[in-house]
Amino acid sequence: MQKLKITCIEHAPFEGPGCMLNWAAPHRLSRIRIWEGEDPGDLRDTDLLLLMGGPMGAYEDSGYPWLAREKQWIREMVERGQKVLGICLGAQLIAAALGGKVYPGAQKEIGWFPVFPAPGPAGPSALSEFFSTRPTVFHWHGDTFDLPPGAVHHVQSGACFQQLFSVGKTVIGIQFHPEITVADIGEMVRHGAVELEKEKDGPWVQGPESLVAGAIHAPAANQFLTRLLDWWMV
Repeated sequence: MQKLKITCIEHAPFEGPGCMLNWAAPHRLSRIRIWEGEDPGDLRDTDLLLLMGGPMGAYEDSGYPWLAREKQWIREMVERGQKVLGICLGAQLIAAALGGKVYPGAQKEIGWFPVFPAPGPAGPSALSEFFSTRPTVFHWHGDTFDLPPGAVHHVQSGACFQQLFSVGKTVIGIQFHPEITVADIGEMVRHGAVELEKEKDGPWVQGPESLVAGAIHAPAANQFLTRLLDWWMV
């Protein structure tokens, strides 16, 4: 693989690129802490735009003005045929930018739960085949979305139908968190303590101890993401 220019937009100090730091090590990675006012500058020569998670909603432009700018960057990247990968909030921003609706889901999904290929009229897709073993992955979200025009749905979970979609060959949105490493879990739990207490009776919400114990699944999820990136970026 040639050396890539990768721009990673981060929305919170506890939701970084995770295992993608190792994957991106041979490439040129710029990490943009957008909540601190950093700006990625000209994205026209970027090979891959990464959009990470965050506690805000993709529709909260009034509280987070940079969300509108991000959605514009996504549209421009897609129009130019550049690759965009969004995780959690990042996937929701892609959906919103390309014409889908983002809104609160029926229940929050917080914990380690399996994902599996979504049924489709044409059978399993190349993307959904990555998840044929029903891997257990990390989730932390309350919002979901409708697919934007032209998107293809690939993966779902027991709690949330929209878990992974693509648009053409250049855009992938992932609702769950395959990037989360064992080292990241403690920070996520610490920053989300209030939400965990508030949502502790939810049918798809695990407690802090289960979230930490579930980190045994992180290395396998990281391998899934690395394999997917290697396959997609060729």
